[in-house]
Amino acid sequence: MRERERQSPSVPPVDQAARRAQRAWLLVALGIFTAATLSTYWPVFRDGSKQVVLAGRLADKPASRVSDMNTADLMFETWLVFRHAHTFVHSPLRLFQAEHCAPEANSLVFGIPMITMGILAIPFYLATGEPVQTFNLVLLTMTLIGAIAMYLLIVEWTQVPGAGIVAGLVFCLHPIRMLDIAHPSVWDTAWTLISIFFLVRLFARGHWLDAIGLSIALTLQIWASIYPFLAAIFLMTPVALWLCMKYRLRNVSFAQLLLVAASGTLAAAILFLPYLEARGTGQLRANYALYLPWRFYSPDGIFFMSWTLLVLSSLSLIIGRKRALGGLDADPRWALLAGIAFVAIIGAGPYVNDIWGVLGIDPVFGIPSLGGLMREAVPGVDSIRGYARIGAGGVQLGLCVLAGIGAAGLIRVGGRYGFLVAAGLIVVVAADTLRPHFLGLNPRYQLDTVAIRPSDSEIAFYQRLEDLENRGPIFQVPGGFTSFNPIELSDILLSAFHHRRTSACFGSHRPASQTMLSDIAKRLPSPEAFNELQALGFTTIVIQEKSTRSNAGTAKGKYRPERRSTRFRESAEQHQDLLRRIHSDGTRTAYALLETGQD
Repeated sequence: MRERERQSPSVPPVDQAARRAQRAWLLVALGIFTAATLSTYWPVFRDGSKQVVLAGRLADKPASRVSDMNTADLMFETWLVFRHAHTFVHSPLRLFQAEHCAPEANSLVFGIPMITMGILAIPFYLATGEPVQTFNLVLLTMTLIGAIAMYLLIVEWTQVPGAGIVAGLVFCLHPIRMLDIAHPSVWDTAWTLISIFFLVRLFARGHWLDAIGLSIALTLQIWASIYPFLAAIFLMTPVALWLCMKYRLRNVSFAQLLLVAASGTLAAAILFLPYLEARGTGQLRANYALYLPWRFYSPDGIFFMSWTLLVLSSLSLIIGRKRALGGLDADPRWALLAGIAFVAIIGAGPYVNDIWGVLGIDPVFGIPSLGGLMREAVPGVDSIRGYARIGAGGVQLGLCVLAGIGAAGLIRVGGRYGFLVAAGLIVVVAADTLRPHFLGLNPRYQLDTVAIRPSDSEIAFYQRLEDLENRGPIFQVPGGFTSFNPIELSDILLSAFHHRRTSACFGSHRPASQTMLSDIAKRLPSPEAFNELQALGFTTIVIQEKSTRSNAGTAKGKYRPERRSTRFRESAEQHQDLLRRIHSDGTRTAYALLETGQD
């Protein structure tokens, strides 16, 4: 045994020391990122991760309540993430056949897909079986993935671990991301960061593992949301061109490029073809777009990137390459800066030439509205509304990478005191990003908890229907499509527990069938309406016996649950061959739709 040990090649001591240092720094980074993430998400665990989710607001706004739109979005996203995890485990081919908006086929296309978050949710779904808790754990995981990805990229490029911690903190917990935590998938740009990491590696050394990593990261970015995917295209295009100029294709094989192109094309086809098909019917056209004027990036604007981020990213363009980028034999800074400008111009849309006024100078030249041109020329893009998120998400990611490079340069300038400079930068950036109260700092945003989990009695109601072997699509009364009102969202969220299709509908776009269903609902409980619902595939009608939520329609007398409940009971007695009352809990009542002539 000793003889074999003497004959085996030994790793040089310097390499062993370097590896130990890398592992130590990685553990330090993980500890800092975990502590920062847990402290940020602490309100969820304090108030019950199975019951509540987080919503952000500006710190100077009243904490009276979260907007109805944010509450509705959070309920829908919680359901969708859990639903995707359940679908991937049990019936992945039904990914687009979401349970809401029955009887529409491919009902996932009426809103944001959030497929990547669903993939991340699979282990939490299997471990907990709780929709709200699963959603919260996915958010926490996304934050850590973003921080670690930024750390690895900055360390790879600069060989300065402290700079990676700085960039990771400011990237994953930046106020513009946390303020809009109610829409996490539209800020999910970590996969773009991972894509850049593997893309540079692939061109520089041509390893198959890098091609595979790039393919996976691109797929997950495509499936996250259209907003970060478009931001990735505009941000990475100059980087890809720079890589082609620097390395050409000396190290990359045709097979590797084919793998990346094929996997990206396949992922895009799986996601976008159902959307384009629905767009062809005229159901997915947005009649407006939200662009991002340049003034919103100013210190008083809602998308201000913070002084520390701006200072560090500016320093990255001044410090010499060898000092700032010790891990690269090339300089990606100007390609990154071009990508930031590109994505910002796309996000600005028709406001793009306002930049001259913001800078306080006369117009030097006219900048074309690339966002507007893209909206008119590219098929399907006219369905997109949130150009502001494309711009802000891409700008934030690019500036964080430059800030990490700038931090690395400062730490190297510190020479023998570099460790102290790194520690100081980490403290300053953490304080400016998190702005804890115990330091006397005023945070830019506040996170409030919102209770959204259905009550045990609501869950038990649908479990009782299952016990009675009542299955199939449910027609909810009242119900229908809602753009941002959370009232009907409870019926969608409940489907995370019973997994049945429901007529309750929500999304960015209104399905054509909703007009027809609204007409049928007005004629209930007539025999003709029962027959029409059965012809559409519905097996069950669930009516709300009592009004349990505040509802403008109820307040105005448009919907009186007690009166409709009486009418349904009378109709069930008169038309026993069409309708049968099967269960009631005092709040809801379920009626089975019977085939004509069925007893």
